[in-house]
Amino acid sequence: MYKLTVIYGQLSSPDEFDYDYYVTKHIPLAVAKLKARRAEVDRFVSNPQGGEQPFHVIAHLYFDSQEELMKGMTSPDAAPVMADIPNYYKGKSIRMAVTECREYAPSGREGR
Repeated sequence: MYKLTVIYGQLSSPDEFDYDYYVTKHIPLAVAKLKARRAEVDRFVSNPQGGEQPFHVIAHLYFDSQEELMKGMTSPDAAPVMADIPNYYKGKSIRMAVTECREYAPSGREGR
């Protein structure tokens, strides 16, 4: 399985990121247009090491293959996803990474 990870850096002010819009509008749009298998969104609430959290939100979109991920990202269907960013994000820092991922479950528990 392959994962597109989108990382939003810390904000200068809370109004730079509309989390409700992001999870109810943007993520469903991205999953549909990019043809992702599923998505997860992590919103940072605290840093166990103390200090500021390094990021505000991280999203993960899962694909069966790297080819499917790249096809989704380079398809004309990706344009509305990119055009939607100003509707929820006014910040400066967005980073993306593509990774190969495997899930492991403890003995006796099924993985996803």
